[in-house]
Amino acid sequence: MAFLKKALKTAESILDQVDEGVVKGSRLLTIDGIALTGDDRHDEDELDSDGLLRRLEERRQVGEIVKAEDRIRNLEVIEEELVEGPAQSEEVPGPSQNPALGGEEVAVEEDLDVPKRVQLGEAETQQAQLEEQAKVNELFGTESDDPMASEAEHKGDGHLSSEAVLVAALKEERNELRHQLELRERALVELNGAVESMASKIRARSTVDEKLVEAEMRIGDLERTVEETKWEKKDLNKVISEKEDLCENLDIKIRSLNDELESLRENFRQAGEKDSNDVNGARRETVEAVLAHEREIANHNETRLKLQRRIEKLESDAVGNFEAITNADRITDEARAAAKEAETVAADCIRERDQAVRKSRTLEEKIADMDSAYRSKEELSATVLALQARVEALEAELEFRQAKIVATNSEVHTLREALESSNRLNQSQAIAGNDSSSIDQVHAQLRYMADSTMKAQSELETLRGENRALKHQLETERRRTIEAQAIAAASSSRHTPREIGREMRRGVLPLKVPRRWPVLVSRVLEMLDDLAANVTYIMRREPAIRLAVIIYVVALHLFIFSIIHHGVIVHDLAYDMPPS
Repeated sequence: MAFLKKALKTAESILDQVDEGVVKGSRLLTIDGIALTGDDRHDEDELDSDGLLRRLEERRQVGEIVKAEDRIRNLEVIEEELVEGPAQSEEVPGPSQNPALGGEEVAVEEDLDVPKRVQLGEAETQQAQLEEQAKVNELFGTESDDPMASEAEHKGDGHLSSEAVLVAALKEERNELRHQLELRERALVELNGAVESMASKIRARSTVDEKLVEAEMRIGDLERTVEETKWEKKDLNKVISEKEDLCENLDIKIRSLNDELESLRENFRQAGEKDSNDVNGARRETVEAVLAHEREIANHNETRLKLQRRIEKLESDAVGNFEAITNADRITDEARAAAKEAETVAADCIRERDQAVRKSRTLEEKIADMDSAYRSKEELSATVLALQARVEALEAELEFRQAKIVATNSEVHTLREALESSNRLNQSQAIAGNDSSSIDQVHAQLRYMADSTMKAQSELETLRGENRALKHQLETERRRTIEAQAIAAASSSRHTPREIGREMRRGVLPLKVPRRWPVLVSRVLEMLDDLAANVTYIMRREPAIRLAVIIYVVALHLFIFSIIHHGVIVHDLAYDMPPS
């Protein structure tokens, strides 16, 4: 009972420690997830604002580039028109007849950002007007020699000089716009590279978000594990209450068995008293029979003496009386018959006395055998009860160790999953280019998880060794219980030393179970299991020792292989050598 309660208390403490560890792990993961979520949200806000500004700047730059391209094209068209314009303006009589040029200058000076189709339309209109003006000049060419014509030519030259200045300014503006266009194209290429890098960062951030979702899922799993552990704890409490009820029932049964044992002892005592009374009665009957036999012998002796006296008297009287002799003979025969009957009665009394003596001895032997059987039965019943209690305790401890092994396996599996997820998170953070402090923290967390995994695996190996030892001990205790029950059955079947002698003459010896060797074997096995568990833990924890063991094993195998190979070669050479 005390061992069972102690095991249950140990199980409760271990479950409490597991609950605390799970709660601490869930809190740490929650804090890490909240920190990551806050950093991600801050980075996302910065990314959103920067991205919005970049997009606006990009759109503005693209619009400016498009406008610049349109202005360059318009300037090229205007330049071509101005190059063609002087040749036609030599035949134009005056500025009043060329309204297109004035409108062209006003259009160029007022707005260079007009759409292309509008400027192209104006250029076509100007070209048509110039052609019409050329035809008019051909028709009225004779009138061009007057002073008005010379004044028109002078004004045309001034107009051409102003147009040349305008063309030079337009060329300079075109070159500047081309230079700005090249700068904007390079900025656009850089912007595209920045956009691609931002896209890669966004993809990396999406992977980090996925990891965060996985971490939240893990937190949910841990919370569910905590709830399951609580339910398991409740179930264990129920099992503990059931075990306590079972212990109470066992106490009640033990008390009832003790009462039954007391009643059996009382019955045995009464039976012993009855047997002792029977023995005393048999002894009294034997004494009475012996006394009766002695009285019969005394009576027989007295009768014989009386008969001899009467025979002597009759012989003395026979001389004178034949009839008296005949009567005496008859009386003598009767006396002899009575003497024979008395001898028969005496022989019967002797036989009855011998039978009574043998019966008393048999009863005494039975009483001694019953006393020894009762003592051995009490000892064996106590041994059986102790062994049964030990077996139940070992079974309970075995179940507890198996539950602990299952919990340790689940913890190892959880730690491995956490280690793999941390490795993936470390890789994603390394790709995303996070700071070195977070990477160091992740490495430290990975090392801690690896150490925890190694400790859990070593503890699992130790528990497995203890489980095997407990199973072996349980089997040993079961065999001892069976042997004790067999001994009890054999001891209850024994009756008398005479029967034991008959069994020994038949070749059947009493059962004697060895007590020392199973205990020694179980201890040796437990020591070997502990040694194997410790060696496994050391080899897993220390890479240098593991490497040294591997090198030693490989070197030993190579050495043995070389010895065997060399021996085979020498043996073959000894057989191949010719005889001298």
